[in-house]
Amino acid sequence: MNWKTFIERQYASLGNGMSRPAFRSPASPDEIANLESAVGGRLPNPLRDCLYQSNGILDELLIQGQWIENIWLVWSCCEMMENNLPGNRVGIPADYLVFAAAGADGILFGCRFQPEPGGDSPVYTWHPYESVLEKVEPSIPGFLARRIGGSIFV
Repeated sequence: MNWKTFIERQYASLGNGMSRPAFRSPASPDEIANLESAVGGRLPNPLRDCLYQSNGILDELLIQGQWIENIWLVWSCCEMMENNLPGNRVGIPADYLVFAAAGADGILFGCRFQPEPGGDSPVYTWHPYESVLEKVEPSIPGFLARRIGGSIFV
């Protein structure tokens, strides 16, 4: 999948011109390998592919003629490594990887290291105050489409 094209199309479908994606340089194979080694699991293929095309994706907002960084859609390898260290994962099941924050109440988005049978990588929210995982979307592409479109509610 061409992630940049996919994400740009999601933004274009909004039709408002008030937000856009900000892509980063592609992650290197070493960055992906270091992340997987640090977190103790293999990233789901859709997430690996996305990082190989852009090492993190930010949402930017147009405010008074300037583009302002809003929120990460997908963290960079470095951010994922930091946020998935054992001390930062209090209560999160060991077979889950968090890859973005909701921006409210410490809620995080993540998925299992290994995909479910059939290759899907459902996305879950981790609610730290309740110590609850909640499935929000059956796939990473679907999650990103809904997050960009504003239909993921936490």
